[in-house]
Amino acid sequence: MPPIVDDTLAVRVVVTDKFTHGWIDRDVVSNFPQPINPCVTWANAAPWNGGCNRGNVLASPVTQVNKDVNFEHLSAGRVSVLYKPTEDLTVSTMAMYQNVNTGGASTFDQSYGLNGGNEAHYQPFDLKEPYTDSFGMIANTISYRMSFADLTSATSFWSRVSNQSQDSSEQIENLVLSAFGTAVFGPSIYHDKSDSSQFTQELRLSSHDDVAVQWLGGVFFAREESVYNDYNFEPALAFLDANGAAGNPRGLLFEAFNPYHITQYAVFGEGSYKFFDDWKLTAGLRYYYFDTKVNESQAGILATGSVDQQYVGFKSNSSGVNPKINLAYEPNADLTAYGTISKGFRPGGVNLPTPTNLGCALTDEIYNPDSIWNYEVGEKARFFDRRLTVNADFYYINWSNEQQLVNQSCGYPVTANTGTAHSFGPEVEVSAKILDNLSLSVSGTYTDAQLDKVSAAVTTADSQIAKGTPILDVPKYTSSIALAYVRTLNADFDFTARISDSYVGPQTDISYGYHNLEPYNLANLRTGLVGTHWSGYLFVDNLTDKRAALGINTTSVAWLTPSTTRVATNQPRTIGIDVNYRF
Repeated sequence: MPPIVDDTLAVRVVVTDKFTHGWIDRDVVSNFPQPINPCVTWANAAPWNGGCNRGNVLASPVTQVNKDVNFEHLSAGRVSVLYKPTEDLTVSTMAMYQNVNTGGASTFDQSYGLNGGNEAHYQPFDLKEPYTDSFGMIANTISYRMSFADLTSATSFWSRVSNQSQDSSEQIENLVLSAFGTAVFGPSIYHDKSDSSQFTQELRLSSHDDVAVQWLGGVFFAREESVYNDYNFEPALAFLDANGAAGNPRGLLFEAFNPYHITQYAVFGEGSYKFFDDWKLTAGLRYYYFDTKVNESQAGILATGSVDQQYVGFKSNSSGVNPKINLAYEPNADLTAYGTISKGFRPGGVNLPTPTNLGCALTDEIYNPDSIWNYEVGEKARFFDRRLTVNADFYYINWSNEQQLVNQSCGYPVTANTGTAHSFGPEVEVSAKILDNLSLSVSGTYTDAQLDKVSAAVTTADSQIAKGTPILDVPKYTSSIALAYVRTLNADFDFTARISDSYVGPQTDISYGYHNLEPYNLANLRTGLVGTHWSGYLFVDNLTDKRAALGINTTSVAWLTPSTTRVATNQPRTIGIDVNYRF
């Protein structure tokens, strides 16, 4: 951050404009195939237990190909100001704004079980699926050094608005065929808009570093407001309205409007004491309180049966105390061994309103907080004049009231408190300076994360979930390796090169059902010149052009049918040049 006024005022400005070319096509298919298996007719008798397996879209004529629809344009700016009027007072302010526009999601269609298909999204109608996301934040930190302690005030406010549109034509046809025994096909776009903001304030007082007993204490406040609005129409289905087509000419299928308010307070404190010269004990407590208020309304043929609104409002709150204790052994500056016991929590949340006419087993709008106890032992060590560093630990997490997405037999998922779970495993990081100009870093983790006991209500809603079911989206193991080379060319420039590879093991994700994602590895290469002001790099991301399934898309109504599961995928091999200038 260059100074404007020496030792008093400095400003940094960063501007970003980035365009990522798409690689997934959106294909429009004529004579869109009917489901292979007949949809199970629900016929207004709950629960709905059917899904419609898509016919062979690969054998149907493609009438229009929209190439590379998942392009992304990102523009952003950030301004940081550091003001230090005296030795004891520091004011740091940061403001940023980011806007993202995409032509479609980075997902492609695969059948239930992730078998077959290619990197394309198939539609019966030519319906665009754009996504926009804008985010702005301002943060301010004031630090004042007093005679006995440091006083810090941290304030921030952020606001985010996102809009997404997805084609729901096929899913709605399948749902209506299952629910009403009627096959009516028409274009339908599912829109959702999320508008959220949060204000936070923290005030803390901490001791100076040169005292025997170090301590800190403070208070925290945050208020978040979020409004989620989603809806879709299909005029061809207006006749299904309970009051007739005349009362619902646009064919409102589903609409939800959900204002959500959450306020939290916290008081925290921590102290540490060093004894016997090489032992250090640290203990702390954090008291928290959450207050949640939600108002929901829903309407539509697939919600209330008509355009008539259904309103509901509810409140909830939670509180607790999270302790932490850490014992560290530090015989010298190159070795630390430690043991930690700590408790953590995650606040509860809100589900979208569950349509009343689906006969779902779980219909709770709110899911409760979950909590963990973490037990960890580890070490941080440096050898051979600090040319070799080895950090390792082993942890065990006991998880209560675990929150997880649950697939219900009625076809409508909710986040629920599934029961108890555990997670444990080792973590290792090794970095070595092989030569003066060459360094190597290697890391790896193994994680065993699964449910230990599932509540009866959850197993009733989802017969596939049981003891031993993996925690969603947790890779079994991960590893990374990187080799970096730096050499000074002259007084102005250094040459640098780095090649790296990261490996992600198998994991479980969910959409209509559970899916096992295959392991994958991604390699990157970066080389260039670094100077005092100028730097330039040639980079190759995804060096081997690996196509990996990163996750399952659960947005829109993708979970209603097993045939149109959308798989999130990584970017293909990308070659580019990165040039920077620093004032």
